[in-house]
Amino acid sequence: MVLNCSKCGRQIRDEDAVYCPFCSGVVKPEAVKKTDFPIAGGILLIIGASVSILTGILVLIIVESGRYVYYYNPRPPYEGLIASGLSVLAFIYGVVGGVFSLKRRRFRHSLVGGLFVALEGLFVILALAQQFPSFAIIGVIFGLPVIALGGIGLLFLLASQEEFHK
Repeated sequence: MVLNCSKCGRQIRDEDAVYCPFCSGVVKPEAVKKTDFPIAGGILLIIGASVSILTGILVLIIVESGRYVYYYNPRPPYEGLIASGLSVLAFIYGVVGGVFSLKRRRFRHSLVGGLFVALEGLFVILALAQQFPSFAIIGVIFGLPVIALGGIGLLFLLASQEEFHK
């Protein structure tokens, strides 16, 4: 039995094909098992991205107040500023990746969003521990939830990779 792709119109000789080998369109929609993993992963990415932007703002406040109010630190606060800038990128990519995950589209974009969110949490911990050792516990308190949300969201995405439209 020869199947025709509804997206590109080419003939597919493999009877067991679920996706078109030419355009990656779905040939047999009923064969794709639907779970709630992409939805859960997308929601976790969006929440993680929201927490990461709040964490970035907190890091910026800590860096600026610690540098100019409590004591003078002659070393420029590069780590804190990079962590704050990375939180903006993590927010953008995390929300975009989460929305793509909710729609089950563009798996790679969702994956990049999850990676940005998880790495931003790790970088917050490292930046505060490096720049201001007395604030390291604050970095752990706010960085670990971001890492957890991004990491669990990534696991959900990886478990549901076949559900994404290519």
